[in-house]
Amino acid sequence: MKRRLPFFTLLLLFIGSNGALASVDWQSRLLLPGKGSVMATVASFDGQKLFVLTRGHLTLYDGKGNKIGSTTVPEEMNQLQITGFQPAGIPEKIFVSSTSTGQVIQLDYSMVIPIDAAGSPFLGNPEAPVTIAIFSDFQ
Repeated sequence: MKRRLPFFTLLLLFIGSNGALASVDWQSRLLLPGKGSVMATVASFDGQKLFVLTRGHLTLYDGKGNKIGSTTVPEEMNQLQITGFQPAGIPEKIFVSSTSTGQVIQLDYSMVIPIDAAGSPFLGNPEAPVTIAIFSDFQ
């Protein structure tokens, strides 16, 4: 019986390994056309934004590849990291760093969403340089 144990063990391993094979169906889509040398790309944790670090610039795109905004960074910056999770109330923090100088920069950003207040009720001068929109629930 002792001689058969290694044989049966090998037989079970061989049979089990053949049944565990799977295939992967890959699909690719172009999010962004090539523009300069990309140092790093990082997606936000919710997958709704894509940060692309190129020489001297950090650009933010939406999930469809539309440019949302951009800022300049020192040209030696070549690494990118993002922390936080906006849907859970944890603000995103962006860090760019340089492997050659060891410098790390934290970048803060906020999304500015334009609101069309035309035709809405208002108090005060309609030509005022600042509009404050208040959203409230009257139920």
